[in-house]
Amino acid sequence: MHCRDGAVGRHRENESFWEKVVGRLGDLGRIRRRLRQESFDTVVLHTASEMANYSRDIPLLWLCRHLPGPRVVQFHGSTPELALGVGHGAFKQATRALFRCCEAVLVLSHEERRQWEQFDSPGRFFVTQNAFQPVAGNVSDATATPGSCHRMCPSCSMLVV
Repeated sequence: MHCRDGAVGRHRENESFWEKVVGRLGDLGRIRRRLRQESFDTVVLHTASEMANYSRDIPLLWLCRHLPGPRVVQFHGSTPELALGVGHGAFKQATRALFRCCEAVLVLSHEERRQWEQFDSPGRFFVTQNAFQPVAGNVSDATATPGSCHRMCPSCSMLVV
């Protein structure tokens, strides 16, 4: 198995709105080129359930729609209570769009899984402790990125975003 990091997101602290827009478009272009140059069996997207992230995550998963394997979202923080509560219509629609773009969602607790299954179809949500371990010797807080893939797919190539 090989695991490739395709990090996206903030390029520096205090980015202006337009720097964020240009930066995220650049990230999507870079990921698109990488998907054309390399073959991946699956994509794992690390994110949180926030509207700001969805504007990046949904297009990114859409770009990966041609992959033969699953597109997996791993929430390192999620707010299913917003999806279950009154109001927050835009958040609910964006969350459903995100879920339509992936085959599995990893969450950190059984309670989160139960709540998300109330919002969307059961069978798509799975509890994980930590699906990725940092590469030994590369655990600096400034550069910590998912490294060695845990036992998710022992013979596949994986793009971790």
